[in-house]
Amino acid sequence: MLEAHRSVLVLGLLAVGFLACGSTEMTATGPAAAPRAETCDFEILTSTPLIGYREIGTVDVTPGGYGVNQFTSLSDFKEHIQPNVCKLGGDAAIASANGYGMYIKATVLKRIEVETAPRTPAPAPVAAVAKPTAHGCEFDSQCKGDRICVEGKCQAPAASPAPAEPAPAAEPAPVASTSTTTAKPAASAAAPSSKGTAPAAPKAAAKSAQ
Repeated sequence: MLEAHRSVLVLGLLAVGFLACGSTEMTATGPAAAPRAETCDFEILTSTPLIGYREIGTVDVTPGGYGVNQFTSLSDFKEHIQPNVCKLGGDAAIASANGYGMYIKATVLKRIEVETAPRTPAPAPVAAVAKPTAHGCEFDSQCKGDRICVEGKCQAPAASPAPAEPAPAAEPAPVASTSTTTAKPAASAAAPSSKGTAPAAPKAAAKSAQ
């Protein structure tokens, strides 16, 4: 009977010791990666990154009694899981906490190269053509052809006036002659006038006639 009580006591002490120590278990869940140095550095995250990583394993931490394996500090949790993350070859770990704020699990991630598709140039913007409204046009672009919008109506543009013909160049004025006009000789004062009394006959002739 005494032996039975002793066995129960030993089992109880072992259970208490087990609960006090807690436990840490590592599980590979993705493609195997080459292990890294036991003291390798890695990123500790609290949310899943969108791209650039893939899951390769998990680390489960069971809290123990008396503060054993109870981590509320992210840096302390990272230090505790470091050997497991490095052994899995991880580059980052996502820390998950329970309802008491203690970190109890880490998802180990491996960094991968992301292929980026070549960027295609964006298409040139197409100018929108305004449609004519029910009450008429508002812009020239609403009219067809070369017509323009005038007071809400599409009309053909007014004909441009014909260019004025240049005025004929003025003719140069005649140059005055430099030659001297010869004056006509004046009539001789001695010329007998055609009018007047005929000269008297000589007195001798008159006497013979008597």
